[in-house]
Amino acid sequence: MGGRCIAAGTLVRTPSGDVRAEDIWNCGEIVTLRNGQETVEPIKWVGQRHVDLKRHARPEQAAPIRIRAGAIAEATPAKDLLVSPEHAIFIDGALVQARSLVNGGSIVQERGTDEITYYHIELATHGVFFADGLAVESYLDNGDRSFFESEDAPVMLHPALTPRTEFDVRKTDAAYAPFLTDPDAVEPIWHRLADRSQAMGYGRPDLETTSDADLHVVADGKIVRPTADGNGRYVFVLPAGVASASLVSRFAIPVDSTPYADDARRLGVAVSSISIQSQGNEVLIPADFPIEAQGWHDAEQLGASMWRWTDGAAELPLGGITGSAIVTLTCRTVGAYPIYDERVRPSLKAA
Repeated sequence: MGGRCIAAGTLVRTPSGDVRAEDIWNCGEIVTLRNGQETVEPIKWVGQRHVDLKRHARPEQAAPIRIRAGAIAEATPAKDLLVSPEHAIFIDGALVQARSLVNGGSIVQERGTDEITYYHIELATHGVFFADGLAVESYLDNGDRSFFESEDAPVMLHPALTPRTEFDVRKTDAAYAPFLTDPDAVEPIWHRLADRSQAMGYGRPDLETTSDADLHVVADGKIVRPTADGNGRYVFVLPAGVASASLVSRFAIPVDSTPYADDARRLGVAVSSISIQSQGNEVLIPADFPIEAQGWHDAEQLGASMWRWTDGAAELPLGGITGSAIVTLTCRTVGAYPIYDERVRPSLKAA
């Protein structure tokens, strides 16, 4: 799990007035919301992290979400608020992460940002405080303190601000309020805020897409195109002596088209089987084979069908093959791949 934070410059409500997030530790106390009433609570801890998004391998996992002034309600937030993708806001008596509410108008992700500094405030127990006038969650330890520079332990090199596992402590009784991730629960809130966005004069730009997955193999840094493809079957011929090879393609991020779906994975192609023929031998790798290589999501199954998604750059399990090899894949594509700008695209050709 990565950090759930507010950006530098955010104004946090304190008993003596609004204070910038970067100065909040000096205040000692902030205004919180408990049982519908504003109260004052001491600050237990403040975490800080500077993120260089230009060098981040997955910038969409860390780029800030901008919640524009008035996006949630009249004058709420009071000014544009920047939070990390997974930071939850308090709305309708529940906690909803910001990335699930992106609508392309009043709530957007700033993927063109070069760098940002995030802060998080911990109270004695999980709660909500006011950031630029909007009620947002305080820090709840999910085993991610290494995200922050203020800890003595080593920090993560490329922090992910979206879940790495299915477990989230906010789904337990430790959370201040119900934490909503189920699409059926979040979708009505998303539609209400999207309607408000349109009423405020913001449109929702459509993503430019292509049906071309641009599926190829990168073998020792060289691109290998399929010699045959059809009906979801792709054949690649790899030269002898290849040390490493990756299956590379475009990818789609489901939350970009359906934010409330709570699926921030990069989905390249769904592979159901791999055949590797070399020196008269054939190795068949089914979708549920335990692949430890980078770039593969967990196997999925529906009825008799099974597949494993790549993330757009997945290592092929060659298993030390020294001769030339014929690699045959059976897979399906997303169908419509967003054409991402260069901030998101660098890993498309990564081996």
